[in-house]
Amino acid sequence: MRLRARAATRDDGAASVLMVGMVVAAVMVVALVLTGAQALQWRADARIGADHAALAGATVARETSLSGARGAQAEGEAPCDSAGHAARAHGAAIVSCEVSGAIVRVTVTVGRGPAQASAFSVAGPSRARG
Repeated sequence: MRLRARAATRDDGAASVLMVGMVVAAVMVVALVLTGAQALQWRADARIGADHAALAGATVARETSLSGARGAQAEGEAPCDSAGHAARAHGAAIVSCEVSGAIVRVTVTVGRGPAQASAFSVAGPSRARG
């Protein structure tokens, strides 16, 4: 009878270890899914931020060219400032802004670290783009 009691106690706690392993695995799967969802959201935010920044910059560039302004405003300072404000309003940061006449090209980033997403957009009058 003593032998049976010892044999039965050798497996005591095995189910607890198995359950802890299953919980850890489930938490890891949920973390991976949430990280993937966050990356997709940042990608979409970057695209939207780039589009809005380029449109805002192109609007200012066109108004500047129509009014015949000269100096720093005509060189792209005001369009890029406007693009930066629009990008920040969408949670993005301008990486580059290039103004060529009424055409504005911007690159923005969203997020931090290795999960950072970036997007590029061009806006301006279609006849000016060729």
